[in-house]
Amino acid sequence: MRITARGIGTGLIPHQAAGFQIDFDFIDHCLLLHVIDGRTVRLPLQPQPTSKFYRDVMSSLSSLDVPVKIRTMPNELPEPIPFDRDETHRAYDAEYANRYWRVLVQAQRVFEEFRARFIGKSSP
Repeated sequence: MRITARGIGTGLIPHQAAGFQIDFDFIDHCLLLHVIDGRTVRLPLQPQPTSKFYRDVMSSLSSLDVPVKIRTMPNELPEPIPFDRDETHRAYDAEYANRYWRVLVQAQRVFEEFRARFIGKSSP
């Protein structure tokens, strides 16, 4: 995960002979799927069942010629529901998503401050 000027993103993910990137935009509240040939799909971040969001993301990636397989079972939850079958969780609060991102921005500033004085090797 990388903090961006508008939210959080993956950075470039190599895929077959190309690559793609996924960005959560917490200002316009959308998910952006980019491939290196310039094509982009924009999905709204809004209240909806997790299963619908999952289907939309996977379908969009497929339409961009980026078929991927992911493990659908969430980790570290007491009673996990596979993403593709989760009709229970459907909340999206734009204000709190934006607040979360702003907290991450401030935390990154602190980490960068202390990292700047480190003389040894530092990975991204």
